[in-house]
Parts: sequence; structure tokens; C-alpha cells
Amino acid sequence: MNSVFKNILLIFIPLILSLSCTEAISIVDEFDTDQIQDIKRSDAIGSDIEEIYQQDIQTEGENESVDTSNLSDVEEIPDIININEDPDNCGSVGYRCSEHLNLPDMNAYPSSILCVAGSCVVGGCIDGRADCNNKFEDGCETYTGNDTDNCGYCGYKCSLNNAISDCQFSNCSLVSCVKPFANCDNNIQNGCETDTSKDINNCGMCHKECKYNNAYAECIDSKCLFKGCREGFVDLNNDKRDGCEYQCTPSNNGVENCDGIDNNCDGFIDENCSCKSGDKRPCGFNEGRCKAGYYECINGKWDTTCKGAIFPVPEECNGIDDDCNGETDEGLFRECQGGDAYLCNSPCGTGYEYCENGVWKRYNPPQPSKEICNGKDDDCNGLIDDGVASCPADMVPVGLCLCIDRFEASRPDATDTFTGTNNSYATSRPNVLPWTDVDWFTADKACKAAGKRLCSADEWRLACQGAGGYTYPYGNTYNPAICNGSDDPNPGNVFPTGKYSECKSPYGAFDMSGNVEEWNSTDYPYGKKGLRGGSYLNGNELYTKCAYEAPPVKPDFSSRTIGFRCCKTP
Repeated sequence: MNSVFKNILLIFIPLILSLSCTEAISIVDEFDTDQIQDIKRSDAIGSDIEEIYQQDIQTEGENESVDTSNLSDVEEIPDIININEDPDNCGSVGYRCSEHLNLPDMNAYPSSILCVAGSCVVGGCIDGRADCNNKFEDGCETYTGNDTDNCGYCGYKCSLNNAISDCQFSNCSLVSCVKPFANCDNNIQNGCETDTSKDINNCGMCHKECKYNNAYAECIDSKCLFKGCREGFVDLNNDKRDGCEYQCTPSNNGVENCDGIDNNCDGFIDENCSCKSGDKRPCGFNEGRCKAGYYECINGKWDTTCKGAIFPVPEECNGIDDDCNGETDEGLFRECQGGDAYLCNSPCGTGYEYCENGVWKRYNPPQPSKEICNGKDDDCNGLIDDGVASCPADMVPVGLCLCIDRFEASRPDATDTFTGTNNSYATSRPNVLPWTDVDWFTADKACKAAGKRLCSADEWRLACQGAGGYTYPYGNTYNPAICNGSDDPNPGNVFPTGKYSECKSPYGAFDMSGNVEEWNSTDYPYGKKGLRGGSYLNGNELYTKCAYEAPPVKPDFSSRTIGFRCCKTP
């Protein structure tokens, strides 16, 4: 019955009962029902009812006394309809949000359909889905597991800097760098952050520093260029490879002053100045391969040759400080040499050779190897821990790092007509009744006794939907006949495991939709645990989806509709 009409009756019934039959009939006959149909807002209801009430009383005469004692129990009529918040009357009376949403494809919890400011919105999506276009009509249309524009959540664009990237299982992964950029810090999150064409610390390749001794340098087009000497140093030998090897600061405006100083920094001291034949002055310095020498006065003039001195030369890979800067074999990098140079080119990166203690050593990037479950991209295909695990016969592999029971858990003594009584451990077998009426603690213990464990909510969902992110274990289109749900052609009970042969996930796990709900290990607020998969009592497109999760319950709860299955890390 319409709520507005109910409130009108609450007023009129006591009034009619207080009158004679003739008076009551007169009031009912004279009541204008069209006025009810015109009521559109809650604030109009009260005033219209009061007006109708007063008009009907006046038709019987102003002096007619009416017993209104029965009206004392009638509450003041509240705002019956709030078109700003009521999802059944959103924006206008009678506009039901649920009737304007494509329920099979909504991917949202029914309880999350809200009315906000007079507009229908989806307040909560099931795992892996999101309402990214803010269009209520198509619900949670986006699968954030592999959408590069909404990777993991709406608006997060999987577009790593200067890289080819891809969204895999809600994570943004780096496939390769766009040259000349490189991932020199090995941090995927900031993509290929280094421009090796101009980065002075990674010039031409990662870790190759662009520098010259006592000089300025700049990396341009991946090449290290000499940009002049620092103050107090001179490139005396005009060989840029050893930088500015001569320490000297011009003095006396660069004119020799016969003061024992190289005033013009040409490498000679007091040239053309008179001296006493046979006198000597030190020159050069002792550092690395360099040795100090002396100038000698010959025929009253200083000779310009620093006798006995050994001067800096460009650094070579020989274990010697050739450029006399206090460092040995520093900054020496080159591309890989030799017949096995191809090993430096790998999908996993680019190698190089570097000098250490006079020996050229090589950094070979890792070569692709067999993928193992270690959180690394061993085969360098841009995916982490992808592959197929080695699992026990009663389980199926889910990628490389997970095994899940092929069938819903059953007791060791279960048959196709008997659930069994042996609670010692869980088994995964076909054509037996699954273990039901089980609380979370018992399920957890039974899996551990079998050398396994309960699956997490995310593991369970992945095993159900496969790498392709299926909506249902068998595909993206709902078919009520494939799994044991309430709208199955033969509904009504728990069936033996694997009876519905087509109700199988891409990985080969049976009955992940319908039959019995399954405990998982994920913790929820207030000490509750989660359930996945729906049961034989659940039907329609929503409750049998891989991503659907029933409201969490206390771990000591059990029901005929609840079972479990186990997982294992290989």
C-alpha cells in the first residue's frame, strides 16, 4: 500500500468512526481522490491533508462537534520521501535507481546503490572493479586489473616515465626503456628516470660518470665533453683525456718576474731570467706515476726542461694512477669486447666493461632464466613470477606461486551421498559431497593437517577468474545452467564435487561459482572472515561472480551453505 495513502487513512478512519453511517458515507463520497494523485512532495502532503480534512468537516457544519480523541495517537506526518537520498525516489518520486541499472553487468554490491543529491550513484564495487566513468547506468564498468588508464584504481594511468609499460594484475610494470633513457636506479615506480644523453653521472650508459681531472665536463648526446679547466689548473699537454694536469695560477699579469714562480703558467719557471750556472730548482710533483724533477741554470739562464720529472698522462687500465690525481683506473668504461660480447645485450638490460686494479672486468646483465617464485622477473618478459607451478595431483597451478584444490574440500570418508564424519584433514576429490556446516577454525585446521592452508581472498579470486580476468569461472557471459546456483534448472541442494563439469575456472578448479560458499583466510574488521563463490542458494549474475564476496561473518559461524577449499605455496 502506498505510504501516502496509509497516512491519510490514519486521519480519516478515526473521523469516520466518530460519525453516523450517513455522515461517514457523505464524507467518503465527497472526498476528492484526485488530490491524492497530485501529491508529489512530502512537504505538500501535510498541508493537502489538513485542507481536505478541514473542508470535509465544514461540509457537516461548523457547529457540529467531532470526537477527535482517537487522533491523539497519530504521530505528526514526517517527511515521507527525501528525493535527495532515497534510492527508490531519487530526484523525483518513483524514480528507482535499481530499475535504471543493468544489474547483470553492474559489478557492484546491491546495498551500495545510493542516491546522493538527487542522483543515483554506485557506492561500492566488487573487488577488481570500479566506476571510473561516473555513469550510474553501467555500474562498475572498469576492470582495474589490466586497464592501463585505471590500473589498480580509477585515474591511475599506467604510463611509466620514458618507458613501455603495462598493467598486470592491478600493478603497473615496466616492459622496456625508450632510448636514451634508462632505469639506472632499478626502481620501476619512477620508470626510466635517467636521460643517458645528458646525465653527467650516467653518460651514454648507467653508472658511467662524465668527468675530467680538475676540469669542467658536460654530457651531450651521450658523449662526455671537456668544458675547460678549473681555477688553479692548466691543460699543459693539450690532452683532454687527463684533464687539467698542471696546477698553476697566473700571476704578475702573466709576465715572468724572475721570482721562482711560473707566472705565465706555461710549465717553465723564470725562463729568460739570469741565474748562476749550476743552480737547480724543483719542478713537477710526486703523485701516482708522477715524479718531481728540477730546472738547471745553464750559461746564466734557466733551462726550460724539468729534468728527471715524470708528468701525468691519460688514465689507462693498468693499476697505476696515470693522471696523478690520487685515484687508480677511475672512470674507465667501455662497451663489451671479445667474441662473447653478445652476452652484454640481454632482455634484462645492457652490460659494459669497467677497469678495476688494472683488469677489464665486465658487468653482464642477467640473462633470461627459468622463472621461479621469488618476486623477480627472471625471464625478463616484463612479468613477475609468471609461469606454471608444480602442484600435487589434487591441486591445480595458478601461475607460478600458487596451487589451489581442484575440488571443494571434502572429508576423507565422504561419498557422493554422505558428507562423512572424519574431521582429521581435508581432501580434494571428485564426485563426493563437500565438507559443509564447517566453521572457519575447523576449515583452517583441516587444510593445515593436509599440508596446505586456506586461500586468501585475492588468491581465490585469481584462481576463479584466470589471468584474463573472467567475470565468471567459465567466461564473461552468465549462464545459469553451468554452475549450481538458485536459478539453475535443477536447483535446491548441495551436489557432489565436479558434478557440473563445465563449472570450471581457466586454471581447472571446479565449483568456484555456486554449490557452497568457501572460507578464505583474509581478515576483516571486528574479527570477521570472508566467504567467496556463492552457494546453491545464490543465483543471478551478481552473486556467482568471481569477484563477489559475501558479507564477512564471525569465524565460529557455520551453515549448510558454507564449505572451503585449500591452497598451497609450491
